[in-house]
Amino acid sequence: MAYAGICGIDDLQPNSDPYFHFISFEEIQSFITGASGSLCRLTGVTGNNPPVVDAGPNYTIPQATPFVLTPASWSDPNDLALTFSWEQADLGPAQSVSEPDNGNSPIFRSFPPTTQPTRTFPRLSDLINNTTVIGEQLPTTQRTLNFRVTVRDNQPGGGGVHSDEMQVLVTTAAGPFLVQSPQGAGTFSGPLTVEWHVAGTADPPVNAANVRILLSTDGGLTWPAVLSTATPNDGSEIVILPNLATSTARLRVEAVGNIFFDLCDADFAIEPAPDSVFFTSAGATLNDTAGNGNGNGAADPGETYLQLTLPLHNSGLSDANSVVAQLSALTPGVGVFSAQADYPPIGVGLEGSNLRPFVIGLDANYPCGSDINLRLDVTSDDGQNSVDLLIPSSTMGNQVLFSDDFESGSAQWTTSGLWHLQNSSGCVSPGYQSPTNAMAYNKESRCDYKTGPANSGSLEMITDV
Repeated sequence: MAYAGICGIDDLQPNSDPYFHFISFEEIQSFITGASGSLCRLTGVTGNNPPVVDAGPNYTIPQATPFVLTPASWSDPNDLALTFSWEQADLGPAQSVSEPDNGNSPIFRSFPPTTQPTRTFPRLSDLINNTTVIGEQLPTTQRTLNFRVTVRDNQPGGGGVHSDEMQVLVTTAAGPFLVQSPQGAGTFSGPLTVEWHVAGTADPPVNAANVRILLSTDGGLTWPAVLSTATPNDGSEIVILPNLATSTARLRVEAVGNIFFDLCDADFAIEPAPDSVFFTSAGATLNDTAGNGNGNGAADPGETYLQLTLPLHNSGLSDANSVVAQLSALTPGVGVFSAQADYPPIGVGLEGSNLRPFVIGLDANYPCGSDINLRLDVTSDDGQNSVDLLIPSSTMGNQVLFSDDFESGSAQWTTSGLWHLQNSSGCVSPGYQSPTNAMAYNKESRCDYKTGPANSGSLEMITDV
């Protein structure tokens, strides 16, 4: 790399690095094989075969977001140790390195080759320290970044070199993708809620449906622990921290099947968890066929014997035995009539359901369509925690409740079902009078229905609840 130390405020460093940029390789190759250079060259047999590298596919990433590049594959016929360099291959108009991204000029400087095939943009050491080296900046415009990876076998007396290119398409329709919590300056153990700003990255053109969550215990230098292999890119996930002690933990959230990521901005501490089990909800099943339930599989106002099966998932670090759960209601108008249930032993990563159903009921005036919020306080031989649950209640919303044909003078026309015709003639039970041609809930009528001049017709009732 040349011109170091002579560019004033645009100096990247005071002295040159002893390696060739890929453009220098191209110029050398062009000269020695061209008309003038080929006349004076001396050729010889080195016995060395050049390595091969495949830069990999192109990617679309969000703006203002770090990313990594790794070749899809590489090999050397002579099994020599290789070094790698990733360099941006855009020319663009000349500008100062301190100026913002103009959408065409290069924004990532060249660095000497390393034994690591992966390069992080910007440098990982700068991301960890929340700094930026001169000559690197994140893309903030809609643009295409061209990159070339060069692999060298560094064989003395005749080294082999090979390069390949790929593109990174930057979209301003998404990003920046950011880790929001934790951001350091805290101590955590056991379950931890990780939050990030999705910023449109789950949608086209980025289409990152899932993310991976990694943990570093050395301040972000290495990332050996995978806390979540692939969780939906929805901005939040509960992970289980390992049972260890460190004061230099960092979290990294990265796209699955893409190259972009972000880190939390500072170290945080982890201490061993006092309890090694942690329960999460594995769903809910409602049975309303007993008691005064109507059997529609939903929780309706006035139903007082709703049986619940509430499976639990052991997301902790040890098997759970002697599991007992206590159910409570967090929503007014919901009663709990069978609140405690035992569970079978639940191994790490496995699920188990209550051995007897929990039973809840709804007040008669409970609002249709209002969610039912419940809480399970779960204990075991190796820890305890609470699990919050949400059960949807029945919502009819602009549905046909009743539709049928009738004839004038039909007695006891409706004798079963939930909704029945009634009028104000006094022939239904006291307290259930209603206007002419109305419907009553769960009350049968016992009289003739007069249809006026017509001898027959149709009746349909639609609710807008």
